[in-house]
Amino acid sequence: MTNDEVIQKVKEEVRLRGLSADTEAEYLKSIRVLLDYYDNRLLCEMAEPEIREFLLHLLEIGRSSGTVNIYNSAFRFVFGAVLEKNLNYQMIPCRRIHRELPVIMSKAEIVMFFSVIDNLRDRGTECRHLQQPERHVQSHVSLCCRNHPRACLRP
Repeated sequence: MTNDEVIQKVKEEVRLRGLSADTEAEYLKSIRVLLDYYDNRLLCEMAEPEIREFLLHLLEIGRSSGTVNIYNSAFRFVFGAVLEKNLNYQMIPCRRIHRELPVIMSKAEIVMFFSVIDNLRDRGTECRHLQQPERHVQSHVSLCCRNHPRACLRP
């Protein structure tokens, strides 16, 4: 099967499975980049070692884990669904995506945050949203409930 036939079959499979146009575009781009890397070598002659080498190349040139996973998904689709090859997925694993931990505000930052909120209802809403056990936060909520019962937050 020629590479053009593979690309045409990828388009058909994507449409048949109801995948989005963006997914189709990403998969086709991934195939073209792989073919450029291997000088238009036939896809049906490639296997895990070539895919693995290409994914390592992507990491070496600084591509993110998410980008590498998109290429990996495209290759798994092409080789599995289109070329009907059984790939050893242990040889071409998906990368773990690094996630940043959320920033936790200090007590001083929380006090400053609440000091700029004028409306007691909004202050109470933010207290409930953040679920801060600070005394100043609890006093704002209780003050809100005493002075403005309609603005009081109830669980």
